[in-house]
Amino acid sequence: MANLINIGVNGLLSHQSALNTTGNNITNANTPGYSRQRVELATLPEYRSGNGYMGQGSSVVGINRIVDQFLINQLRSDTSVSSQLDMLTTLYGQLDGLLADSSTGLAPALQGFFDALQQASLDPTSMPIRQVVLSAADTLAQRFGALYSQLQNQERVINEQLAAVTEQTVGLANGIARLNQQIAQQSSVGAEPNALLDKRDEMLRQLAELVGINVVDQGNGMVNVMVGNGQPLVVGNQAYSLSTQPSALDAHRDVIMFQGPGVQQEISQFLSGGQLGGLLRYRAEALDKSFNQLGQLALTVAEQFNALQISGMDLDGDYGSELPTLFADINSTELMQRRAVAIPGNTGDAQLDVAITDATALTGGEYRATMRSGSWVVTTEPGGDVVDPARHGFTLSERGTAANEGDSFLIRPTREGAGSIKKVMTDPRDLALAEPPLRITAGESNSGLAALEVVSSYPAPRPSSENIAALFSELKVSVGASGAVTLIVNGESVTGSLPPQGGVISLRYDEATDTYSLEADAFGDES
Repeated sequence: MANLINIGVNGLLSHQSALNTTGNNITNANTPGYSRQRVELATLPEYRSGNGYMGQGSSVVGINRIVDQFLINQLRSDTSVSSQLDMLTTLYGQLDGLLADSSTGLAPALQGFFDALQQASLDPTSMPIRQVVLSAADTLAQRFGALYSQLQNQERVINEQLAAVTEQTVGLANGIARLNQQIAQQSSVGAEPNALLDKRDEMLRQLAELVGINVVDQGNGMVNVMVGNGQPLVVGNQAYSLSTQPSALDAHRDVIMFQGPGVQQEISQFLSGGQLGGLLRYRAEALDKSFNQLGQLALTVAEQFNALQISGMDLDGDYGSELPTLFADINSTELMQRRAVAIPGNTGDAQLDVAITDATALTGGEYRATMRSGSWVVTTEPGGDVVDPARHGFTLSERGTAANEGDSFLIRPTREGAGSIKKVMTDPRDLALAEPPLRITAGESNSGLAALEVVSSYPAPRPSSENIAALFSELKVSVGASGAVTLIVNGESVTGSLPPQGGVISLRYDEATDTYSLEADAFGDES
């Protein structure tokens, strides 16, 4: 009878534990991070009686969490990816709203500018229409500047978000390190602290929302947490720190720094996943490209319309390089100096200036110029492909003392282009809406590289634009191999000869003798 009572008592106690665990599961059904638990029962050792072995009931051997470590790891990975994509979706939506807005985007300002030019081409002598062109040009320049400011504001917001998320990351890392210590201590007595394990898994999941992580079980109840390219965020009961600071290349751009024992390094380029990965990826893939491509468009607009301006004739009959430009010079000293940033670690004091030579050839990319064997080698950034800067629309010029071998610069030809475009023309009469009296085009069969240039050297009184237009409604210059020169002016031929000379072929007017002269540096071609 006594044995039967003991068996009954053991069974009651065992199933009481099971009922308690079931009640605990039900109570925590909606608790974040809670894992369902299960009581593990085992048969008590049998004892030998006269007729064989007799059982003594059951007992509780453990209360374990019902978890699948593979699924937990997969959940962390998927959480990190989902969090990054959510961040990218939000940021891309803001960028799309900024650039594609039907009222505040760039397209309406560009359309307004071209519409004004179209109206001016139909009535080029109208002063009100000319004023509308200047106003539309100013609106376009201001729109470029406003978009550039909005991109800068988004860059500041990203810096603030990076700092906030980094602070949260460090806080979670410290919490995980403390839990590691507690779990290791309680596991040493032979039982798993389920509540602490759940809490740590939940903190790891929250950490995965912030940044992609790799979790490694030490086997003693502790886990190690790595980020980026294997940088340790948590090792046992020790947590390391992440922080943000301005980049050495761009004070407006914060980077993520890892601070370990005796080590401090930038790890922004290694981080992926989570909110941090989303912020960094958006900045690299979208925001930087928006700065550069918007700047490329602004530089192209300024360069091309300035070139058209000096190739035409204004309302007073002035034409050529003496005309004021519509937009500010894209190669001012200040702008050229700001397009190159010295890489930290340079041993020389040289500085580089970057001049835009052909905005239509710009790629909207960034480059690195490195001094190798006495000359600058330009490579794409990133990528490292060697390129000819002239074919990419810019040239480099060195100032200051000589650069040392290995010195390098980050080249950003278009980064600030949208913020630098300004409308500078003030007098609508200066708009060159008419073709100049003399236009020079290269002959289709030309084989040389000679160029023709009109040089205006009129002493007062200057011929009127009407007389010039009448005189040069047609002009053709043919230079023979022997140096013979033939001028065809309005269908009438004038011949002469010139010795070989350097420079371009120029046509000059001498009012005293009422004659024109040619200067040429190549023969056998015509224009």
